[in-house]
Amino acid sequence: MAAEDGFDAIADRCARVLQARPERDGPRTALDMGNGQLEIVRASDAGEVLPGEPAPSESYLAAMTVLVDDIDTARATVERGGTATRTTGDGFFVSPRDAYGAGLFFTTR
Repeated sequence: MAAEDGFDAIADRCARVLQARPERDGPRTALDMGNGQLEIVRASDAGEVLPGEPAPSESYLAAMTVLVDDIDTARATVERGGTATRTTGDGFFVSPRDAYGAGLFFTTR
């Protein structure tokens, strides 16, 4: 999630709702949810997390991570559907422009 105005209040509110302790990791504020994690970044820092992807507004759902069993099969399936992908350190990424507004990171379980 990206947010600019009221960033600290948004992070605090999410922490209370999720009953999670915020942990800073570079530009990210991470909230552990047990089987998942919510990461919040300032919209002005979104370029560090999503290189080459412009922030469309001051607050938005920036990206999601999809865990898959087989990264090669997942990538082949996405690309066979005509969607471009970019390699990341542990998988691949689909631009928000191709994923209805929120970037998709694919990584193995």
